[in-house]
Amino acid sequence: MARFEKDEAYSSQIGEALVNLPIDIAEQLTQLTKELPSHPFNQQRIQEAVTTAVEQWQESPDSVSNSLIILSSPVTAVARILTDSLADWTEQQSLAIHFLDWVERPPAAEKIQLKMSETLGKDGPECKEKNIAVIPNLSWCFLRSSEGLDGIDYLRDHLLSDHTQFWIIGSGQVSWQYLNSVLKLQAYGSEVIKLPTLSGEQLQDWLMQIVDQLDIQFDDVSIQERLQEVGTESSRSLFKTLTALFEELNTSAKSLFRGVKKEILTSEPNRITDDTDENLKASYFERLSDLSEGVSTTALQLFIKSIHIEKLSKEAIEDINKDTGKIEDLLDPDETPPKHRLVARTPRLPNLPELEQNDLYILYSLLMHGDLTLDALSESVGEEQPIINNYIQVLRRAGLIEQQGEVLQVNPIHYPRLKKQLTGENFIVRKTD
Repeated sequence: MARFEKDEAYSSQIGEALVNLPIDIAEQLTQLTKELPSHPFNQQRIQEAVTTAVEQWQESPDSVSNSLIILSSPVTAVARILTDSLADWTEQQSLAIHFLDWVERPPAAEKIQLKMSETLGKDGPECKEKNIAVIPNLSWCFLRSSEGLDGIDYLRDHLLSDHTQFWIIGSGQVSWQYLNSVLKLQAYGSEVIKLPTLSGEQLQDWLMQIVDQLDIQFDDVSIQERLQEVGTESSRSLFKTLTALFEELNTSAKSLFRGVKKEILTSEPNRITDDTDENLKASYFERLSDLSEGVSTTALQLFIKSIHIEKLSKEAIEDINKDTGKIEDLLDPDETPPKHRLVARTPRLPNLPELEQNDLYILYSLLMHGDLTLDALSESVGEEQPIINNYIQVLRRAGLIEQQGEVLQVNPIHYPRLKKQLTGENFIVRKTD
């Protein structure tokens, strides 16, 4: 994961979202985001699946599967999730564990197989001792090119011939679908699980440590403002516009319901405040789950992008002082009111720009491989680097591609809408079973 911190000048979508916040708050939010662990629900799912699969294999190595494939969305940091999940589990194992501790794909595709065998190979061809091999990210073990699949051939041969070695493999969904289509990996009896999507409640539990630390409040954007934005989207089709309109009306209905509930509870002011706050949070995180389709990386991007600073009038600060007693947290000792508070507004997916077929092909290649350098992308699509670089720069400026040092990847915040467009263009990005 250190690879993603090398280029300090890099401005990601998170950086762009923080540009309007005070520097100290932006730095604190960035640090809290870096410290955020992978979601405990995903960790629990992996731990349970790995424990069961390894126990069954140890009892009957010749009759049960000797591998477990853990699928995630193509924009999820599957290597980090798998590493976090297995940290305690590996320490409790008596078997030898060979861990492919890469943080990126080897620069020379023809050397992937050699590096895999050096790290994951057993002590000798005659060794019959049981052991476990862990590949946190299968996407780093291949490149769609003439020599880039040798590492997968190595894996396939060992899955078939050696049942004294158990394989735990993390993979993006698009990578796995591609490898199944060309090499039929799943035909070798691997057990496959998919990381579950996260509900609004689970996202709330996960992100509340940031909310509490920064005292972020939840607020609704007015329906008039939202409808005006929908109406001015010139590039959207009628169907997309109507779909977005229904989404906004649904959000509005929830707001109206909360308003009615508040009126009913006027005789209980303490309960009004508590219920309203909780409803705002629940509504916010349910929408966050819906828009992100339960993908943690996408949800995190949307959450950060939704945070705004709201200046407070003197009267507003006095009201907050009466309700919460937190005026000292909002006022700078050297400054007279008004100051500000942080507000999480209704999360929204950014629109996709108009994309040509070549744009879609490059984006699909990045989803398949998880991330690529320009050299690897050029080799994979079979095109000269200057031509590929022209497309990359356009997609970067549009926010669809992030670049960290030499590594390119799809921006997770665009994944839900990009997936729909790719599917409509007959690219296979969805799990069919």
